[in-house]
Amino acid sequence: GSLNYKDSDIYASMKSYFDQGWQISSHSNGDKAIDQALNSYAKLLAGNPKPQERRLRIEHFTVNNESQVQKAVQLGVVPSFTIGHVNYWGSAFHDHILGPERAKRIDPAGDFKRAGGKFTLHSDSPVSNVGPLNYVSEEVTRLWQLPPQKVLGPTQAVTIDDALRAVTIDAAYQIFADNIVGSLEVGKQADLVVLEKNPRKTPPAEIRNIKVKETWIDGKPVSLQ
Repeated sequence: GSLNYKDSDIYASMKSYFDQGWQISSHSNGDKAIDQALNSYAKLLAGNPKPQERRLRIEHFTVNNESQVQKAVQLGVVPSFTIGHVNYWGSAFHDHILGPERAKRIDPAGDFKRAGGKFTLHSDSPVSNVGPLNYVSEEVTRLWQLPPQKVLGPTQAVTIDDALRAVTIDAAYQIFADNIVGSLEVGKQADLVVLEKNPRKTPPAEIRNIKVKETWIDGKPVSLQ
C-alpha cells in the first residue's frame, strides 16, 4: 500500500492530544503503518518511567514482525486484533495475499502473551461478525473457514482463559474502565452474562455457538427481547 501521512505529521498530530492527556489510538494494519505508530509512541513516551499508564493503542496490528511486538510491549501498547481476519480470510492471506510465512503472524496474540503484554479482540464490524464468543473461538482455534480448514499460525493461538480476558477485563483495561467493569469484584458495576454452557468445558470451535441465557447491567437483569 501507500502511506497517507508522513512520520512527522503523524507525530505532530498525536503530540497535541497526548500533551492534553488524551489516550492515543492508531489504526495500523500493515507493518510500515505499525512502525509509524510505534516510532511516534516511542517519542511521545521518551523519559516516561511508567509508559504503561498511558495505555496507548493500535487497532488491528495485522501484518507485523516479532520486533514490533517486543517494542509494543515495552511501550505498554495494547493492540486490538480483528481476529475475524484469521477465520474469514485466513486462506486468502496464506495462499494469495501474504504467503505462508507472513500470514501465520497476523494478529499475534500468542507473541503478545509470551512477551507479557495485553491484547483485545474485535470484529471491525461489518468486516466480520460481531460477538465476543466468536472472537474467543477464532483466537483459540485460529481455524480458517474455507475447506479444507487449516490452522493459521498455531503459535499465535492462546488459551480459552486468555481469550476470555481479551473480551472482558483486558478490554476494560484498554479503555480505562477496569475499575468499573470487566470482572466481578466488590465495588464494580456487575455487568455480566449467564451462558448456557461453560466455555472452559466446551470444544473451542463450538464456543461461538454458546447461547446467552441472561444479561445483567449494573447488577440488574435486562430483557433480551
